[in-house]
Amino acid sequence: MFMNVALYAQNFQINGQLIDKENNESIPYATVKLLDAKNEIITFSSSDFDGNFELPKVKKGDYQIEVSFVGYHTLEKSIQVDNNINIGSIYLSPNVQELDEIVVKDLKETVQTKIDRKVYDAADFETARSGTATDMLNKLPQISVSPEGDVSVRGTQGFMVYVNGKPTQIDPSTLLSQISASSIENIEVITVPSAKYDAQGKAGIINITVNKSELEGTSVTAGGMIGGSPWRDGAEPVRGGGNFNITHQKDKWTFNASANYLSRNVDGRREGESEITQKDENGNKTGTYHMDAAGDRPEWHVNYSANAGVGYDFNDNTSLKASYFYGHKSNKRTANYVYHNYYKDLDGQMIDGAEEYIYNPNTHNRFGDFHTANLDFFHKFDNQSKLNLGLVYEHSILGDDLDNKNQVYDKGTETPQETILTHYTQTTDQPLHAIRFSLDYEKPISDNQSVSFGVQPQFLTQTGNYNYDTLNLSNGAWEQHPYSNSYELKRNIYAGYVDYSASFGKLSLKAGLRLEYTDQVMTVGNYEVFPIVDVPEQDEFVVQQLNAFPSLNLDYEFNENNRLIFGASRRINRPPTKSMAPFLYRRHFEVYEVGDPTLQPEFVNLAEITFDKKIGNQNIGLTAFYRGVENAVFRVNVVNEGENVLMRSYTNAGDDQSLGLELNSNFNIAKRVKLFVGGSLYHYAINGSIYGQTIDQSSLNWSLKSTLNTELSKTLSFVFDIDVQSATVTAQGQNDLFYMSNIALVYKPTTIPNWTFTGRANDIFQSNIKGLDTTGKDRNSNENTFYQRTTYYRYGPIVEFSVNYTMNAKPKKKGKKTEFDKQF
Repeated sequence: MFMNVALYAQNFQINGQLIDKENNESIPYATVKLLDAKNEIITFSSSDFDGNFELPKVKKGDYQIEVSFVGYHTLEKSIQVDNNINIGSIYLSPNVQELDEIVVKDLKETVQTKIDRKVYDAADFETARSGTATDMLNKLPQISVSPEGDVSVRGTQGFMVYVNGKPTQIDPSTLLSQISASSIENIEVITVPSAKYDAQGKAGIINITVNKSELEGTSVTAGGMIGGSPWRDGAEPVRGGGNFNITHQKDKWTFNASANYLSRNVDGRREGESEITQKDENGNKTGTYHMDAAGDRPEWHVNYSANAGVGYDFNDNTSLKASYFYGHKSNKRTANYVYHNYYKDLDGQMIDGAEEYIYNPNTHNRFGDFHTANLDFFHKFDNQSKLNLGLVYEHSILGDDLDNKNQVYDKGTETPQETILTHYTQTTDQPLHAIRFSLDYEKPISDNQSVSFGVQPQFLTQTGNYNYDTLNLSNGAWEQHPYSNSYELKRNIYAGYVDYSASFGKLSLKAGLRLEYTDQVMTVGNYEVFPIVDVPEQDEFVVQQLNAFPSLNLDYEFNENNRLIFGASRRINRPPTKSMAPFLYRRHFEVYEVGDPTLQPEFVNLAEITFDKKIGNQNIGLTAFYRGVENAVFRVNVVNEGENVLMRSYTNAGDDQSLGLELNSNFNIAKRVKLFVGGSLYHYAINGSIYGQTIDQSSLNWSLKSTLNTELSKTLSFVFDIDVQSATVTAQGQNDLFYMSNIALVYKPTTIPNWTFTGRANDIFQSNIKGLDTTGKDRNSNENTFYQRTTYYRYGPIVEFSVNYTMNAKPKKKGKKTEFDKQF
């Protein structure tokens, strides 16, 4: 009797794996419920990345297991528990229905919410597939992209980019322009990362998953694209490209290689006006100086890359992977501006004899070559502990070529003259070397708890040489300008962390602490430029500090349709080299730009809470978020009175806060119509001081991003998307409202099933216009000292046509993934 009592009191465990019946692939994140004889839920769980699930603490008895997932038939299975049970593989059949002789499957969700991230299916953003990762990111509700291609998350540019779970030292916007959108499988936005991941970045981490085949044999994808806007007379926005990827997997070996080329030209124009207050020797206002500019601004963007990798599985528990990536970028723009310069008196009347027209053709080419090598080792021990060892080496060569001259312009004939007034050339060479080690160890401490810890040191060295040459008009010789400069940056970061994960019934949690010690020294060769931007005249700038970064993530699942997710963390944002480099660029007639080597790191407090609701096939996620930035860095403008032009730089100016709501929703409107709607509404405030000027700015910002996918027939589908971003304040002004829409038509003929033909039209309403204005005040009188208004026009619509071919191998019987794959 006592034996029977003990048996009935004992808890058992049920394990299994969920497999797609058609292709033998594992099914992650499906719901597994255990029901009693009264059909009441005893416990439930979700399958992991490999489709594995676990139901712990089950008492002896007869039960029913119910497995469900979007796009699959629900499966029920009777089971008797009197011991620990490994059910093995459970096969789910896709939910296929016959409608009007067309085979239609339940549509996959565009976005899925996890405990610490949101995962977006790249296949749903067809209008961006011919571009880069930057274009793909711009479809997401948290993301916005500036005219220069700078990417922001919830209004800030500070974030890290991971590729297949691996971090990089390459500037995020630069790296994103190197990744072909056609190779992206999904995008993960991790706004509140756990302690395991780098603390760098105000807005968290963006992880991009590319070309991760789980097929046995050889798989090949290839594609090409051509496009432009041929109906515009004299326009040059032609574009074209191609990509190729091959993966071969046999027994224990995996090989992959890919190459990508993309050329995209953009035809555009810029209009602007600048006004600088004029004062006499006693500081009294005497009038204003005006520089009004307009002209064509074409752009040429070329990116190409190649990568190769090899992996070897020693056994089911041990694997080794190595990969190499090479990328090249060239972003060139020409600005052919005509300046109308003049003075006005205190009454606003133009002063006679003080008017001139200047033609300012200038060309700026930013280019770079990028090399990255990765080596990863994974081992799973008999006690289920896991060890990851990683090594990353990066070498980049970044450069700029800027040619800027001013010529006499004849207003009467509307033509530039041969007479040159000034001519400058500016070139930079900035090689970067970085190496990163990682040791990550995870150990289960019970059936539902685990602890992980690791060390992740990284070492970066970057040098820069800047040559600023001017043309001597009297003898035609080029002479070096006193503002030519150089620097060396050494930034070493020593990091370690500990993470605790647990699951208690319906509650899952992650709690961690990360320590990072920053040892940074920047040495400057020439500090003659520093007095212009109030920088101390010294040749060495040091940052040495130890910081702690706690994190907490909670996920409470009320039932299979309702979840509540909370996350909070503290982060750091070390300024990028481009904001610190003491190189004085003269990009246009009216403005200089220079970095500030005294910049200090920003510190960020992040918190958010998400309610995720499923109603049938519909899914709605609403997130309330807060981001507070201490010691915030802003790009600012001041007046260089010596030359009567603007000086643009960066400074730690104070604090900024964002508080608001974010929406991510999936709606299956009909069996063949899927709608994704995302957006945000938040209050943004800036408080601080810029060179003695008090800043107190705020605005109510909002965005709306939506994508409609419609299957018109078995072979034809239509995609429409829209992006609307509200106006927002900046440290010294505001950016205007922006909107743009795109469409795509996708044809997949059944007669040649491996081929896909896509036509796209971008900017169909010709609305790619971005405007901004900036105002500066005198630090003593608080009166306006300058005003600048700029509007960029990029002409559309642009039409693209692409062809893609896919040859897939047979599915593997059981996918084996490294721990990096499982985490991402």
